[in-house]
Parts: sequence; structure tokens; C-alpha cells
Amino acid sequence: VYARDSYGRRHRRLLGAAAALLLAYATGALLLPLAGWFSLPDTVRPFSVLEVAGIVLILAIALKEMRRGDPEARLFFIGFGIFLPFALYDVVNAWLGWTRPVSPWGLLIFVAFLAVVMRRRFQRVLRAAIIDSLTETANRNRFDDVLELEWRRGLRTGAPLSLVMIDIDLFNPYNDAYGHTQGDECLREVARALRNG
Repeated sequence: VYARDSYGRRHRRLLGAAAALLLAYATGALLLPLAGWFSLPDTVRPFSVLEVAGIVLILAIALKEMRRGDPEARLFFIGFGIFLPFALYDVVNAWLGWTRPVSPWGLLIFVAFLAVVMRRRFQRVLRAAIIDSLTETANRNRFDDVLELEWRRGLRTGAPLSLVMIDIDLFNPYNDAYGHTQGDECLREVARALRNG
């Protein structure tokens, strides 16, 4: 299960800096017009330069992750693709001296896509923490959680608690004789038989 941060450690700071630039732009673009300042081309132009830098950085990271085959990179790219026209529109407007930004709305859409990406990533990490990748059955972490829940339920209701332990006879000699690949397949077959009853 692919559970590590898809942007990698060395990209985390760069992505954080790009996100901070975009957030600074969006905040300035939303608050300045609300304060009644509608013609501030000198203020908006620095934001547009920062925005372009952030866009280029995020785009480079997203493209790299798509080439690596990151499952959520496509969704990230779609959200960014929706945000990009809004941002470019603001950059052109800033250079022309207009100050009616629209990229904060695009940024909100992009953040919604990021929330979906993060939710999927969290579900994958959670699954990796409780499911054994070889047998696709619950692992020791899940066992400990369920045992605690069932133990408390048994104490609360007075119901008995049963536990079954299974050992595969002669598994080590089988694994040594036929190899680890066949041993892994044997474990998968046993797990399938237990799941199917």
C-alpha cells in the first residue's frame, strides 16, 4: 500500500512556500477590496509575481508526481487546472492595472479538491495501519483495537469472549522447500479460506 507523503520530504517546504504565496495573494485580494480599496495596482502587482512563482512551482511538482504514478496526482491536477485560469486572469488584470481579483474563488475550488486528495490519502494510510498487505486481513494493530472493544463489551454485558488461534502445520519446512513466493501464496490461501468461512 502506497502510504507515504506523495510530495516527498524535499518538496514539502517548496510546496508549503508556494501555498503560502498563493494564500497571501488570496487573502490580500479578498481583504483589500472589502476594505474599500478598489484601485491598488501597485499593491496587486507584487502579489501577481508571487502568484506566478507559486503556480510554476506547484505545476512542476504536480507533473513530477503524475509521472511517478501517484494515484491522487490526477485529482490534484484537475483541481489545480480549475484554479489556474482564475489565477492567470488575475495576473493579466494586475499587469493591465485592473484590481478585481477572481483567483480567491479558484483557490477555494482548488482547496476543495485538496481536501478530497487528503481524505483519500488518510484512508490509504489508515488501511495500511490495520490491514496486512500480504494477506489482506486485519493485522496486529487491528487485533489489539478489536480485542479492547470486545473486552469492554464483554465486561459491560457479561457476555463471554472467545479467541481462536491458528497455526499452519509444517509451514517453515514448506516455505524452505518451495520458496518464499509459494509460502506467501499459501498464507494468502489460508487467509481467503478463513475470510470465506
